[in-house]
Amino acid sequence: MKRKDARKIARQLHGLGKAKTDAEVAAAPFLLEAWAWDHDYAVGDRRRVGDVAYKCKQAHHAPKDANYAPDKYHAGWDPIPNPDEDGTQGNPYSWVQGMALEVGKYYRDAGVTYLCKIGQAAGYLWHPLAELVSLGYVEAVA
Repeated sequence: MKRKDARKIARQLHGLGKAKTDAEVAAAPFLLEAWAWDHDYAVGDRRRVGDVAYKCKQAHHAPKDANYAPDKYHAGWDPIPNPDEDGTQGNPYSWVQGMALEVGKYYRDAGVTYLCKIGQAAGYLWHPLAELVSLGYVEAVA
């Protein structure tokens, strides 16, 4: 393969995450660029941390500080839910700290399924679901 062809393919691969919908990148987060520090992010930018896709909700500059990563900086990022999960007891949402909770939907965290009793907007609950049982947000069902 010629260097020119390799660069063209690399540019196409690099841009895949930008051309996809939130649902598509949530189902295949590897399509997104990984989050990086010392970078400016705009509202709507999408990045991944591990196998979770996130969307920027507040423009910011990520300094060289891991606390600004999407899985830690809840004021700046929301996790994008996986579209293959529908929140039923048989197909609960995989809990990602910071995601929204919807009353009557089921979530799975650390091998346990929980039913949501109190809803909450995305970006507010950055705890394992087991810690939210005593607060009444969820109840363990399996």
